[in-house]
Amino acid sequence: MPEANELSEIIIHVLDLPAELAFYRDLLGLRLIPADPGDGARTRLDAGACTLALDASQTPAPLPGRMRLVFRVPDVIFTRKDLLARGVQLGPLYEPAPGWLACDGSDPEGNPFSLQSSTDGAVITTTTVFPTINVPNTSSRRVWTV
Repeated sequence: MPEANELSEIIIHVLDLPAELAFYRDLLGLRLIPADPGDGARTRLDAGACTLALDASQTPAPLPGRMRLVFRVPDVIFTRKDLLARGVQLGPLYEPAPGWLACDGSDPEGNPFSLQSSTDGAVITTTTVFPTINVPNTSSRRVWTV
């Protein structure tokens, strides 16, 4: 049986591709991946261990807030301060687990994301599931993998 043990792409269905691209590329600093023939209304960004695909091909786009992206940053305090100064709406800092500091926000279409950094240099992956939310809020259910 094949194993699905590596995340390779996250797809966000968007309404305004230029606004979403500007947010993830220009504000969060993800690198644009050159388009492949047949990409159509899809733009891909290098998100480190996986690809983030912004897909404007579905009309109407699915409702935002069905998933959350978690971005690991070197210093969440510095990153949060920088993004707030650039107009990004972010919630307060909180400790999702011992040794970790995070804050939550949403992109221009309301898709939730979190920024997090380790206070002790450890590496952790976070998945947060929010059935319906108004960002910024903390989750009532978190799944942590170490």
